[in-house]
Amino acid sequence: MAAGWQWRQHGEVRFLEVDYRGTDDAQETALLLEIADIVRAEPPGLPVLVHNDSRLPTVEYARIAMDVGRTVFKPLRTRMAILGLPSAAVMGLRTFSAVTGGRRIAAFRDEAQAVAFLTQPATERLAS
Repeated sequence: MAAGWQWRQHGEVRFLEVDYRGTDDAQETALLLEIADIVRAEPPGLPVLVHNDSRLPTVEYARIAMDVGRTVFKPLRTRMAILGLPSAAVMGLRTFSAVTGGRRIAAFRDEAQAVAFLTQPATERLAS
């Protein structure tokens, strides 16, 4: 998948796949805002798989992402699995996760594990 987004299906679960790989700062921000609009248009709890290319976000992007997380992702209980985060960004993800609702956002190294996280029932996710 090229940078952008697409819908995917795993079993009976439809989820949004977002790919930030190869984007510059402006494209990354535009894609985030586009995803926020998609999330607003969907029922609460939308699963989202995010691909990152291991670069750290800019301060401006992080600020916008935190705002979108607080105003869109958290109230709509969006579930996110993020692939490709650099180690230094995992600490930032923990803060982002706290702002956006706790256990609904997690980093993974393996796509199969990320998809499993997104598609398992909420009761199983919360028990782990």
